[in-house]
Amino acid sequence: MKEIVLSEADIQSILNGRKVIREINGEKVNIRSSYLKDLAEPLINDRIQVIDTKVDRAVSVYADVFYPSAGSLSGRKL
Repeated sequence: MKEIVLSEADIQSILNGRKVIREINGEKVNIRSSYLKDLAEPLINDRIQVIDTKVDRAVSVYADVFYPSAGSLSGRKL
């Protein structure tokens, strides 16, 4: 079985919509994220998760404006 090893920077590039190109046996391989969204949330609640900080920040600002007594709904400071 062949294995492609990616650095954290490579993974971050993929998550931000960029392509990562590796050469395997003289052939270039393009690694990218899927164009399709998952239909369901992952079944396992992993310790490390992918979160779109732009969307998360917008939700936090909305919550602070419309529900100031509840504090930040996201539970994170950005």
